[in-house]
Amino acid sequence: MRRSVVLFVVLLLAIPLISSEYGNSGLFHLFYANSIGSGNYILTLGLDNLDREKQDIDINDFYLSLGYGLSDKVEIGARLNFWRRVDPDNLNDTYYNGTPYAHSPFYEGLGYADFGIKFSISKNFAIRGFVEMPLSSKETATTTTKPAFGGNLILSTNQTKSGILTLNVGYKHNGKIDKTEYVNFMNTNLSTFVTPTGTEIISDEILAGAGGKLRIANRVYTIGELYYTGYLNSDTEQKNNLDLAVGFQFLLSEKVKVNIAYKKNLLFNDGLASTQGGAISIVYTSIPEEIKKKVVVKKEEPKPVIKKEVKKEVVKPVLTPLIFKDTYFAFDSYELTDEAKTILLKEVEKLKERKDVKIIIEGHTCNIGTNAYNLALGEKRAQAVKDFMVSNGIDPSRIDIISYGEERPAFDNSTEETRRFNRRAHIKKKNG
Repeated sequence: MRRSVVLFVVLLLAIPLISSEYGNSGLFHLFYANSIGSGNYILTLGLDNLDREKQDIDINDFYLSLGYGLSDKVEIGARLNFWRRVDPDNLNDTYYNGTPYAHSPFYEGLGYADFGIKFSISKNFAIRGFVEMPLSSKETATTTTKPAFGGNLILSTNQTKSGILTLNVGYKHNGKIDKTEYVNFMNTNLSTFVTPTGTEIISDEILAGAGGKLRIANRVYTIGELYYTGYLNSDTEQKNNLDLAVGFQFLLSEKVKVNIAYKKNLLFNDGLASTQGGAISIVYTSIPEEIKKKVVVKKEEPKPVIKKEVKKEVVKPVLTPLIFKDTYFAFDSYELTDEAKTILLKEVEKLKERKDVKIIIEGHTCNIGTNAYNLALGEKRAQAVKDFMVSNGIDPSRIDIISYGEERPAFDNSTEETRRFNRRAHIKKKNG
């Protein structure tokens, strides 16, 4: 046990990283529908405590997980239980679906590896499949010792600065255990053992849950989930689990978060609630979370008035204000149309006449697609306009670009008739 504690502390100090439970973007056992975006990643290091009655079983999982965006719609995740401690107090009356081979007061060692892939059909709907590989044997008894697989359907609200809500429904198929071999093993290792009357030792599971997070302060979210597991065909007395987890997420920086939660088993077997537990994790993500920074206003000392020699004023000519026209793009495109090139040639002539003016080109999109994808598309549109101007004689140092994606629509996004005018590049003066 001492080695496991040392390993956990070393990882905690060496990796300022950590995320949601299974690597993918989400909460403890739940997932969000939207993808983290191509090339982005989430790393998590955590401890999850699970208590169950009436087997009086206590499980502690130290885990490391990773989520990575293969594209703007496909996200993979993996979780490794690098240390698992199982403490079953009641070994004679019945047994637990997750650790059927429990035959002594406690076990510790490797747990399992979980691999998943999530397809975001839209920002609000996704499907996820997973495979679970146990890393323990019957003798170490920290898992079922059998591979499992399953999937989830995910419905979520749009993720905003204020928070997100999500609903998951899934199914998990556990590998089967030979009953004769199982009974012989348990009778050999336990002085008294109740032989199962049914044929199935491990049950398949129905998985369901709802939860989310809500921002309550600049650096604090309140988080929570209600998670249900239903056992379909087990010979154990287990029929339903209902777990509640509530807590807080603290933003240590734009990329580092800490999740702390209190957990309570509301329902198990005969309806008795188990003892309380908890979970803690540290999350590192490549996607920055907005944190408002305090603006410090320095009080300026009044400057002494210095009388200057009055000089004759030179009247400067009044310059006509520069007004630039927007250029529009086809859906999901950053290629300049002939009409757009005609407009931009006129804007180039204005800039050649006013060599003192620098500009910013803003790239905008409609609201179709993920936020990450639209930010990238907006940048490509702004860059296309800049490249055209540079190729027609404008110094590139006079031009900056920025992408707002779908965040600043100029027109209503609810209909295509107006939505198409949001697929644009907007030019404005940088100085003056």
